Amino acid sequence: MRNFFYQRLINEYNNFLRLSLNNRRLLLSYIFFLISYPFHEIFVNAYLWRQTEGIELLLVYNIFSFVGLPIGFYINGLLLKALNIKSLYLSGLLIQAATVISIVFFKDFNYLNIAIYGMSAGFGSALFWSNRNYLSLIFTERSTRLYSVSLESVSYSVLTITVPVIVGFFITLGPSTGNYSLELAYQISMGLNLILVSISGLIIYLSNIDDLNDPVVLLRNSSKFHNYNRVYLFFSEIFNGIFMFIPTIFILKYAGEENILGSVQSVGALATACIIYLVGRKFKEQSYYKILILSWILMIIGAFLPFIYFQSATLILMLIILNIGSEIKFIVTWSMIMNLVDNEVKDHYELRYAYIADNELFINLGRIAGALILGILWVVFPADVALRYIVPIVVMIQLISLFVAKPLLRQHEYST
Repeated sequence: MRNFFYQRLINEYNNFLRLSLNNRRLLLSYIFFLISYPFHEIFVNAYLWRQTEGIELLLVYNIFSFVGLPIGFYINGLLLKALNIKSLYLSGLLIQAATVISIVFFKDFNYLNIAIYGMSAGFGSALFWSNRNYLSLIFTERSTRLYSVSLESVSYSVLTITVPVIVGFFITLGPSTGNYSLELAYQISMGLNLILVSISGLIIYLSNIDDLNDPVVLLRNSSKFHNYNRVYLFFSEIFNGIFMFIPTIFILKYAGEENILGSVQSVGALATACIIYLVGRKFKEQSYYKILILSWILMIIGAFLPFIYFQSATLILMLIILNIGSEIKFIVTWSMIMNLVDNEVKDHYELRYAYIADNELFINLGRIAGALILGILWVVFPADVALRYIVPIVVMIQLISLFVAKPLLRQHEYST
């Protein structure tokens, strides 16, 4: 039995070595970023909810973050003409960390300041993700792309098994024991976040990655199939427009405190890690559409669970199932996007960044639409009604993306 597991580890290590050196370096940087991820995504939303226990601050912060992302992608493209990609990669991480530190230390909770914080977080995230996606597109090959993306998803899932639950218990331990305040716990957490993202950025900044040629920033002409891709991304991301913060609201409103929030994230990540690993290792490009259907079925099941019995346990199970379905959809979507870009640009490599920025625009238009749908429901209906119906509504709207995906996959000679 020991030899069996040892051989499995050797095989996995050899598979890992199939990736290029730069791809492995990028993955290591991403791992440190993932350790910091719960601080500036999950718990900053929890902190904002704690201030008013209303959705208004969360909506303003997240909507302006979604606005800042595509703007940041285009500005980053212009900056790449004058600055090194490694400097911009590191700067994006530091801007994100500085933003969440400012939120918990300065506590300027009016709509204007929260909007500015959201734009800053989105801009910093754009500098990180645009350069990371650009490097990922360059450093991955089509033959190993699904495996590389699945490794990233497994890393995301494995690390979010432990980090959220540890952070959640740390935040609630102080107030429950009287050793430190909730405010101090958040401040310490965001300081640790700064250290982690600094390490992530320095791995790339101190590497020997060559600077890149001047990219084209704006996509002026697009094919029929890239227009299909725009529609796919818009409707696919409507769900993520709420799922980036709706778990925080459900858990803190109906199920408990930050320790429960962290535990739910961890349990969901454990289940997701196992499934994502199997998807990445066992399935090939020919199965992309089947995987998308599977993800949508899981999300439908999760979305309608609260209608069977609306209680905290059901909500927790819903969030876990939705997380699994969302991550399965992500690994196919990201692989499909990168393959589409390869096919579209052909030998015109300077166009790759323009496609990445254009994709980001439609991704965040979809997210903004999802957040606005929640905002409208929140205004028109009682809070409990709005929260109960928002997930099924956006999951059903997302079904449109499934129909658009089929001609996209056929165009690239994938068997569906």
